[in-house]
Amino acid sequence: MLEYKDESQKNVVIYMYRDPEKPEHWYQIEKQLEFFCVSNKLHVLKKFSDLGDKNLNLPGLTSLWKELINRENLVDMVIIYVPNSTDIEVRRTTYILKRLRRYITEVILFSSPDNWTGESVSYILKNHNKFHLKSIQKDIQRPS
Repeated sequence: MLEYKDESQKNVVIYMYRDPEKPEHWYQIEKQLEFFCVSNKLHVLKKFSDLGDKNLNLPGLTSLWKELINRENLVDMVIIYVPNSTDIEVRRTTYILKRLRRYITEVILFSSPDNWTGESVSYILKNHNKFHLKSIQKDIQRPS
């Protein structure tokens, strides 16, 4: 999608919850995720997103599932950006990880350090040990 993939790169898809209260931050956060991918030699196949509110209708997530089904064995990793550690976000992330198990084994969770509690991350990591799951909390900084 973004450019030609080198054979040493991993194919990734990015999924973001977008904070409906701060639309001005979406572009900057997306650029930071792309920079992380370029810096770590990760090839972005596609990006998906949904509004991170209480609405459980998630068209971006549905498109992500379709992408994983249609590109079976072509996607190496999923990168998920989670804006905060509210109960709904923790439940949504847990739900996503349960479904991802069928298609992928490597996931990176990104979040702003000021928005995720250690308990939330510990809960998610503990309950999804079938993944090579990594939580990165210092690379994404919300703009002031």
